[in-house]
Amino acid sequence: SALRTRRMATALNVLSSLLIRKCSCSSSLALKIWLTKTLFFSMDCSTDSLKRIKELASKLTPVTEIGALMGLPINELRDEIAMESSPVHQAFYSGMAEAALEIRERDIELARAGSPSAADALRNHLRNMLNDL
Repeated sequence: SALRTRRMATALNVLSSLLIRKCSCSSSLALKIWLTKTLFFSMDCSTDSLKRIKELASKLTPVTEIGALMGLPINELRDEIAMESSPVHQAFYSGMAEAALEIRERDIELARAGSPSAADALRNHLRNMLNDL
């Protein structure tokens, strides 16, 4: 709404003024551009978009391909994925974790059936699990 936009613009000006004074930034324009982008132009986080990101990540689709398939700017998608507080981050990593879980479950079944390569894979999974602590 127009009221929300005016409030955001006022908050942007106040915040940029405080930051410029606090950190002695010489480029107030660069700071205002960054704040504007951060506050106003976040990626589409609709439920359908998040479901699609999760689905594609669960199929081990690289970020560049997710961006291409969904018509999203790849750098913005990467930025959203990198931001832990973003719903896009959650959707991407949740989908990727589901795929990894399926792979580990399959490796466990194959190792129990006597597959040496699956047993090696399990050792790698265990090492990765311990390294993640």
